[in-house]
Amino acid sequence: MTGMLGHLVAALVPLGYRGMCVTVPYKVAVIPLLDEADDDVCAMAVEIAWAGAAMMTLVMRRAKQDCEAAALVEKASGVPSQRQAWQQEVEVPAGTTLLMNATHLGCAPELEPVPVLWDTVSTDCAVVAVITNPRITPFLATARDRGCRTVDGVEMLVQLAMQIFQRWTGLAPEEKVFQRAVAEALGE
Repeated sequence: MTGMLGHLVAALVPLGYRGMCVTVPYKVAVIPLLDEADDDVCAMAVEIAWAGAAMMTLVMRRAKQDCEAAALVEKASGVPSQRQAWQQEVEVPAGTTLLMNATHLGCAPELEPVPVLWDTVSTDCAVVAVITNPRITPFLATARDRGCRTVDGVEMLVQLAMQIFQRWTGLAPEEKVFQRAVAEALGE
């Protein structure tokens, strides 16, 4: 598929495109195909996710990926970050104010739930998921039941889409229009 991705990116120029939005599973694979890529391109997703955080703990399954991501997040945001090995249920460090599931876990929660040790999550912690369907995943439902504030993937998608729309068109988007479009696409 990577070869096809290269052809797709190359085809955008003669078609008059000035940019594109890329997500999983191609958001990393596309970077070498771009005309320009600065640190912001590489850190875009994590920088948006952790704006305003005082400390970040990244939990991933691959040690090399953990270290690279933690260094990139710290460089892009200026916020100290640490890594925590993901071996079993994740113990959330004391003082954590934002817990985000930015993985595929939760798409099929009955097959592979998000492994969080919920007794370590403070009710002061905002819990966020990037999964859009279902809107309220078991991860978010558990957080909400424990008294945490939650932000679902649909809300994140709408906010990101509005930012992209404004950047590309220069027009201020109407949030109701974006909310309605996503709700219709999800059959809500």
